Amino acid sequence: MTSFDKTADPTNIYQIWFARGAALANSGHYREALANLDKAVTIREDDPSSWVLRAVVLVHLERYSEALSSCEKALELDSKHQEAWLIRGAALHYLGRYQQSYTSYNKALGINRQSWWQRITQTWYKLRGIQDPDKMNKVA
Repeated sequence: MTSFDKTADPTNIYQIWFARGAALANSGHYREALANLDKAVTIREDDPSSWVLRAVVLVHLERYSEALSSCEKALELDSKHQEAWLIRGAALHYLGRYQQSYTSYNKALGINRQSWWQRITQTWYKLRGIQDPDKMNKVA
């Protein structure tokens, strides 16, 4: 912690770390962005937007499990956060957990039913006798 961190208002410090993280992420400096966002979330853990931006950066760094955890934290804080559902879907997709990713995408879009693609793949899995397609992807 710098002397600035010790004397400044925590809200202002949070905003500075968050803004720096966002600027670095937007310029493609993901490792540096993550360091700044990590500082932001330690100061203020109750802002879902920080967790979502952190997840976006983690996806760019191909750290999908950590991105998923950040999305889960954001959704604990705001269960209707559309961007958190969207990035959660992307992280799940990269992890090969496709059925769960479709559900997340639907929630991001505000859809509470299965898409036609989910119905088709679910029927195909049933015909092939596959109980949990996401577990199948982990083994392969």
